[in-house]
Amino acid sequence: MPTYFVIGASGYIGSHIVKRLARGGNKVKALSRSDASDEFLAGLGAETVRGGIASQAILGSFASASDGVIYAARYAADELAALRAVADGLGDADKPFLFISGASVGAEETAGGSGTFQFSEDSELPSPPRGSAVRLQSEDLVRRTTSARGFVVRPPLVHGAGGSVQIPLLATKARELGHVPYVGAGENLWGFVHVEDLAQLALNALQKGAAGSVYHAVAGEVAFKDLAHAIGEVLSKPARSVPLSEAEAIFGKFAARVMLGSSCRPTSSKTCAALDWTPNQPSVLEDIRAGSYRAAWT
Repeated sequence: MPTYFVIGASGYIGSHIVKRLARGGNKVKALSRSDASDEFLAGLGAETVRGGIASQAILGSFASASDGVIYAARYAADELAALRAVADGLGDADKPFLFISGASVGAEETAGGSGTFQFSEDSELPSPPRGSAVRLQSEDLVRRTTSARGFVVRPPLVHGAGGSVQIPLLATKARELGHVPYVGAGENLWGFVHVEDLAQLALNALQKGAAGSVYHAVAGEVAFKDLAHAIGEVLSKPARSVPLSEAEAIFGKFAARVMLGSSCRPTSSKTCAALDWTPNQPSVLEDIRAGSYRAAWT
């Protein structure tokens, strides 16, 4: 029975990976920072390890004792140091080292307009949006490590289980403002993936991922105008176009320009073939209108 060490285990993506690993009969050691996280992770079938990503000695020690590491934590200032500690801890064995990055490293800032840039797993990326460039440094560290089989998974907009980032953010603002705001024409397209499909891809990658590779977790694309209208249907709020300047005042600059106003169009044909991965969960619009979000909001 392999043992996997999961960092960011109590987060939205990490917790679904933990649950899927445990369900598959794997032993899971999960980094935890609180009693509440201990209880939550134990309920998913994990054994908890008290510490955070600043606990470099702990990261190295448990990486060394594991059969592989999944890093699914949100970005923090000490991320590079944490990744180095994991790489050092893994040693020279051929163990998988999976880093969950984000497809926003290839986002095109369009202020809600339609974007033309699509990028594959092997594409050379233009300068990433400010705030996303730091994740490319982390990706490079993991992919270039010689001490383990390091590779990267880039999810775009993740949905499912009533969670994620962009969708709950729009729903919260809709309740505050009385409408669902979207940036400009709302023609900007984002790739999406259900969190359960993403968790399955992570498990496939642990078995089949190649050192130095990038994998894209993409099930389809959605326009933000359509996303806003679907949220509005469930919440009984109208969707409304707002200029970028107004969106920045509502959401902040990074969220308005990148999370909500950019075009982010990764493709995943290489990933599907290399990892034998076929997403089969509902689309993001189905999930909002008749799935987990309707259940959570009503």
